[in-house]
Amino acid sequence: VTQPVPDCTGLTQEQFEQLLEEKDFRFNIIDSVHITGFTPGAVVEQLPKAGTEVKKNRTIHFTINAYSAEKVQVPNLTSYSLRSAKAILESYGLKTGELIYIPSEYTNEVLGQHYKGKPIEPGTSIEKGSVIDLLLGQGLSDKKTNIPDLTGLAADEARHLLVSVSLNL
Repeated sequence: VTQPVPDCTGLTQEQFEQLLEEKDFRFNIIDSVHITGFTPGAVVEQLPKAGTEVKKNRTIHFTINAYSAEKVQVPNLTSYSLRSAKAILESYGLKTGELIYIPSEYTNEVLGQHYKGKPIEPGTSIEKGSVIDLLLGQGLSDKKTNIPDLTGLAADEARHLLVSVSLNL
């Protein structure tokens, strides 16, 4: 005698346990992933898939949404150019925050990195998606930068455009 596997996607462990118990299925949580905006602990994927005909006492394997965000180690950005530092941050799943210019003979060279307003050491574990502020060399030039037209842009778009020309909002 077989019966279809119920769809447990989006259900929490408390919810799917009761459902599987009623149908005489077992379960095993085999993995977790972090999906922002998805309920922590909820089923992301299941095997066998919903609707598959299986015998009772079959074990259903689940991948659930992690209870906490994925962590990454902060890279060492010192001595990199602004462009390289941004690319490195993005590759780690981190975001470029405020650009803080300080006197230095080197223009746009990363001289330090901050997290939540304080210096952060390379190798420190933080949540993926966190924002890292960069301390950059101001250079000795007296060049001026044109301010781009931000009219009609959303705040995020304006901030992104300003950062692309090395300005802060």
